[in-house]
Amino acid sequence: MTITSRKDHSHREQQTPGPIEWLVGLVSALLIVVLIAWMAREAIMQESPPPQLDIEITGIEKAGRYFRVDFALANRSDATAAAVRVEGVLRREGAEPERSDVTFDYAPAHSSTKGGLLFEGDPAAGTLTVRPTGFAEP
Repeated sequence: MTITSRKDHSHREQQTPGPIEWLVGLVSALLIVVLIAWMAREAIMQESPPPQLDIEITGIEKAGRYFRVDFALANRSDATAAAVRVEGVLRREGAEPERSDVTFDYAPAHSSTKGGLLFEGDPAAGTLTVRPTGFAEP
């Protein structure tokens, strides 16, 4: 009987990482540190401008015994505004100015939202002013 021996050709991994593994690990760690530092700098150092709020009247309709003034509130800046108050004042000849206001919870950066104000008098019979009167930083 003849016995043939086979050599063991199994693959064994090195116990210590090779130079390429060290290089990849070092570059990855450096990249992570740079990204974290950049994000921290942006969060701390970047000063955003205050919100830029604009109002555009989109319609006036009779709504029951009131007149509804529909408008769009746009925030054209990079900053979010909270508790945005919009006031409308209707001035008519021989009458006291009529006021109406609404508060929006927030106006995100570069966004537009819609709202409405109610008046007893007809806005077409007087001078109507609608403007944002205040906001808070969130």
